[in-house]
Amino acid sequence: PLYPLLLAAIFRIFGVFTPASAWVLFTIQSAFSAATALATWEIAARCFSRRVALWSAWIWALYPAAMQYAVRWPWEMTITTALFTFTLVLALRMRSIGNQDTGAKALEWFQGVLAGRGGPMSFDEMTDLAATSPPGANGVIFTPWLAGERSPVDDKNARAGFTNLSITSNTADMIRAVMEGVAANSAWLFRYVEKFAGTRLAPVRLVGGGAQSALWCQIFADTLGCDAHQVRDPMVAQLRGMALMASVSLKRRNFDDLKSVATPVQVFHPMPDAATLYRSRAGDLESLYERDKKWRRRKKK
Repeated sequence: PLYPLLLAAIFRIFGVFTPASAWVLFTIQSAFSAATALATWEIAARCFSRRVALWSAWIWALYPAAMQYAVRWPWEMTITTALFTFTLVLALRMRSIGNQDTGAKALEWFQGVLAGRGGPMSFDEMTDLAATSPPGANGVIFTPWLAGERSPVDDKNARAGFTNLSITSNTADMIRAVMEGVAANSAWLFRYVEKFAGTRLAPVRLVGGGAQSALWCQIFADTLGCDAHQVRDPMVAQLRGMALMASVSLKRRNFDDLKSVATPVQVFHPMPDAATLYRSRAGDLESLYERDKKWRRRKKK
C-alpha cells in the first residue's frame, strides 16, 4: 500500500507521467534494485560461502529482467523484491544470534582425536574425566571454531586450537578446556544478545547434546553468571517447543500454561569461585581471535 502513495507523491511534485516523474521513479527503483544485489550477497554468504555470494550478487546485477523492471515499468516489483530479500537477510541475522557453528560437536571431534585407531571413550567417561580437572582446566584454553564461526563473529576462516598447554597438561584438562571453550564462546555472544534484547537474559535454558551433561550445564552457569536450567530430553527440546507453540496457535493452550509444562529437570546455580575465575577470563577468546586473525591473514598471503 505504500507504493501507490510514493507514486502519488512523485506525480504530485513532478507531474503525472512526465519525463521528470519517470526519471525520479526509475532512479528510486534502480537504487532498490542495486540494494537487492547487496542483500543477495549476504543471503548467499550466510547460507553457502563468500564465493557463492559473489557469483550470486553479480548474477543479480547482470540479470536482464531485473534491469528492465527497474527502468521500464512503474510497477512495485523492484521495491517488493528488495524488501523481500532484506526481510530474508534480517531473518538470517536473527537466526545467527545464539548460533555457534560448533557446540557439542567440538566434544565429539575431540572424542575421535582421543580414540586414534582404538575404541573411543564414551561421552560419560569423557565428562567424568573432565570433572577431575579444576575450573579453568589448569590454564588450558580451547577456541571452538572448528568449522569457522557465524556468531559472535562472522568468519568462516576462524579455526580452533588449544592454547597454554604445558608439560603438566593432561587429557582431563584438554577435555574440560573444550567444554569451557564452548561455554566461553556462548558468553562472548551473550553480551551482544542481551544488548540486542535490551534486557538481562536469566535464567537460561540449555538444549542440545551438551545439555545432557550435568558438568557442562554447571560450566555454563558459572561462565554466564546466572542459573542454567537443564530441560527434559534436551535433544528434542526444539521440537517440543514447536509443538507447544502450535498448541497455543490452535488455542489448545495459552502462554501461561507453558510454564507448568516446561519445568526444568535440574537448576544449576553459579559457583562463586568458578564464576569469578571465568569472569576474569571473559576476554580471552576475543583476544585469541584477534591474534589468530592476523596470523591467518599472513598465511593467506
